[in-house]
Amino acid sequence: MHTELMAAQAAVQKALYAAVPGQPKILELLLEQDDIRQRKIASACRVEPATLTKLLLGMERAGLVERRQAAGDRRSWYVFLTEYGRTMANEVQHSFEEIERTALRGFSEREQAQLTDLLKRIAVNMKEDGSDG
Repeated sequence: MHTELMAAQAAVQKALYAAVPGQPKILELLLEQDDIRQRKIASACRVEPATLTKLLLGMERAGLVERRQAAGDRRSWYVFLTEYGRTMANEVQHSFEEIERTALRGFSEREQAQLTDLLKRIAVNMKEDGSDG
């Protein structure tokens, strides 16, 4: 089963990274809520803050995001989508929808619900085990 899970993940990553420069999960988060603290993004994406800083610097250079310091707190940064970043985030959202449609082709609604439930249970197990990233 691990081989199938890894192959599925690799296919999704390839599809998303080919469609969008930058980090799809970060773009998706910012599309849902612009002006998020950098710390919150790191937590949501399950990456170390230093790793996120490098990712955001690359995304900033690509014109996808803008970072601003919080008023009165030089250690806190807020991240915003640029206009170009918002366009690319919408493309990410569209890509996620296309990938889901492709992956679930031929599944009944009941099977889709069952799969979602099983995947959520796997995620909980992995998080409890400390193996989530």
